[in-house]
Amino acid sequence: MKGKLKTFNPINDRKNPSFGRTVKVNSRKKDGTSGSVRTVTIKEFGKRFNLWTIKDGKRQKEHPAIFPEQLANDHVISWSNENDLVYDCFGGSGTTPKMAKVNNRRWIVSETSIAAGVRRIEAITGEMADKIQRREKNDLLKIRSLLNVSDGDFVIKIEQLVDERKQLIKELGDLRVQIGAQKIDPLIKNAETIDNFKFISVLLEVESVDEMKKSGDLVRIKLKSGIGVIGSVIDNKPFLLCVVTDDLIKSKNLKAGDIIKKLAKHIQGGGGGRAHMAQAGGKDSSKLTYALEKAKETIESMI
Repeated sequence: MKGKLKTFNPINDRKNPSFGRTVKVNSRKKDGTSGSVRTVTIKEFGKRFNLWTIKDGKRQKEHPAIFPEQLANDHVISWSNENDLVYDCFGGSGTTPKMAKVNNRRWIVSETSIAAGVRRIEAITGEMADKIQRREKNDLLKIRSLLNVSDGDFVIKIEQLVDERKQLIKELGDLRVQIGAQKIDPLIKNAETIDNFKFISVLLEVESVDEMKKSGDLVRIKLKSGIGVIGSVIDNKPFLLCVVTDDLIKSKNLKAGDIIKKLAKHIQGGGGGRAHMAQAGGKDSSKLTYALEKAKETIESMI
């Protein structure tokens, strides 16, 4: 294939063993020189490699080379977008057009020997195709009625609603951080002491890692001189975050990244980050409270 691909939707189902860790990424300029450095958190799943493993189920006696639906499905979603046209010049029994239909793609199929696929093709053409079209049209009419808009304003209204939803999610996240701050204030007031600096550990309810980091920034500011460890369950997975004030980094060489790596083992995970803030993700949510309880002992062993 020549030139750049017009459409490519990588499938992200490859398990990342370093999930939850933070790493520094150095971008490159067009001339090849180093650009800006940014810190990213490794996601739970990465892009699938070029070699795919597809289960074809039980082999049928009437055909020696079954074309698995999963294989057709993954190719359809990788190389096309919704409402794109998919062309299969070797239609066979209609596996590709079936998965194109399932994934909201239009399709054209060619096959010199079509008998094996007649039943499948008939199932999505003729009377059935008319029913599907009528149902989709009725669904659109209902949505227009709910939104109280005309044809021309239909897409604009949906875009407005999506933008409003994003703003509300952001505001809700900020509100959760503020509520968390109310829980943090009394903890800092009655903070424990380790070698003449303050220490707190707290379990907070947050919806994202970003919210957790905002809470961490708040703890670090309010501590003035100390270390804070925050635990939370996000999407049913345990997360830990550690913050260290600048004076302790310089005077005692205590770094958040070193502390979080030790605590991450308790939740069967791994992590890392910068000296002032680091985070970790794990697998065992039941040990999150235990990890928070071990934080003080861990820090004392590092002094």
